[in-house]
Amino acid sequence: MGDLTVVVVNNQGGGIFNHLAVAKETKRFEQLWGTPQAADLGKLCAAHGVRHDLAETWTALARQLERRGKGVRVIEFRTDREADAAWRLKSFRS
Repeated sequence: MGDLTVVVVNNQGGGIFNHLAVAKETKRFEQLWGTPQAADLGKLCAAHGVRHDLAETWTALARQLERRGKGVRVIEFRTDREADAAWRLKSFRS
């Protein structure tokens, strides 16, 4: 069996939709587009025998990625959906 590291950006919902015009125009954006969820990725990984590591900062993520693992592992990178959207808008603006 090979080695695989999966990085999951966990912003508790559909953060990509924050870039749509509807994000500013509807009172029901969170319910219909944000699709907030509270799944516990650590428990999901444990249920399937997959190693789970948590990173809450860019530095912690970099450290986790530097470590080589055997088999399958998931690195959960927790972020804030609104802050992510603002960062992407600022970073990729032409």
